Amino acid sequence: MDRRATFSALSTNFNVTQPWRGFDELYAAQPWGSAGEEVARSLSLDARGHHVLIGAIGSGKSTELYRAWRGVHGDRGLLAFIEDADLLGDGLTSPRPGLLAERVGEALVQNLEREPLRLPEIALQAADRIRRRGRRVAEGLLAGDDLDPTSADPWSDLKLLRGAFPETTPVAFLDSLDRVRSISEYLTLLEHDLPRLGALDICVVMTGPIDLLFGVARERSQVFRELHVVRTLDPSRDAHARFLDAVLGRRDVAGLFMPDARTRMIADCGGHLRHLIALGFAAVRAAQRGTGEAVTLKEATEASRRVAEEVASGLLPQSWKALEEIVSGAPLTVEEASLVGLIRTARVFETEPGAFRVHPLLRERVLQKVA
Repeated sequence: MDRRATFSALSTNFNVTQPWRGFDELYAAQPWGSAGEEVARSLSLDARGHHVLIGAIGSGKSTELYRAWRGVHGDRGLLAFIEDADLLGDGLTSPRPGLLAERVGEALVQNLEREPLRLPEIALQAADRIRRRGRRVAEGLLAGDDLDPTSADPWSDLKLLRGAFPETTPVAFLDSLDRVRSISEYLTLLEHDLPRLGALDICVVMTGPIDLLFGVARERSQVFRELHVVRTLDPSRDAHARFLDAVLGRRDVAGLFMPDARTRMIADCGGHLRHLIALGFAAVRAAQRGTGEAVTLKEATEASRRVAEEVASGLLPQSWKALEEIVSGAPLTVEEASLVGLIRTARVFETEPGAFRVHPLLRERVLQKVA
């Protein structure tokens, strides 16, 4: 294999669009435990109630959701199934009451197609309606309620399907729910659907935005039995730095990253997993365009410049003001919503309640502005 092909093959290990691909080979387990393992332990003891994995965009929620599913898949008395909610039906483009139930029903039907159970005819008919309804919505043929008078509504079909295995508790692991842009729409979705799903003895484990830890949203998040926070790591802590190095090592099995390149990427990601993977991908691409046989500090530095542009893009004046106040240690004067937005998009990390640090790829720019 020539060098370009070698780097091309390596770059596929830094694909963030398929978060569960090659899980056993590509993903390292945190030695101190993880949110996903916490969810799995809780479900193994009691599968009643709902759980949410909370974190910034790209913090590793999808990975922990999958880890949680893996932890209970096959447990006696549980029917655990996992899907990306944004890839079911018409996705998450129009949040509305009942949407979560529709996605749970579609995910359950897909799971039963892969791992079929013996179902009575009435449940098979309900599953077929759920399947056809999802396809029609995806094709834009059905905007909301099914207008066919001979068909049951989504809730009735889900109830019929659920009743087919009364001795088993379905546990739906749904990814991408945190992509619902409006926190008010997200909360309305939860408050309408989760209690009704709970009444059907269906457990939901889903991803949620970091907003659930702040203000009124924190109070309304009590609809969940447990909140599990996926924290951004801190490269200045030796244990965290070693773990981040292990994440790179899992993907760089040929050892093409030079030690100083790895150190640079670990420091510049700020402990944010998706940015670490993005830095790795950009560095590999830079090396592929060159003539060397390894990913050196030069390519890591170029990768940092590229990712820094992405992290800084779209920031408004009030956001830069907040960043300057955090870097300088001045009292924060920005509205909470602006600060939460910076935390949600991983421009700012909360190190402890009320204490924050700016992403290292932004910190230098902020210092230049202040100077």
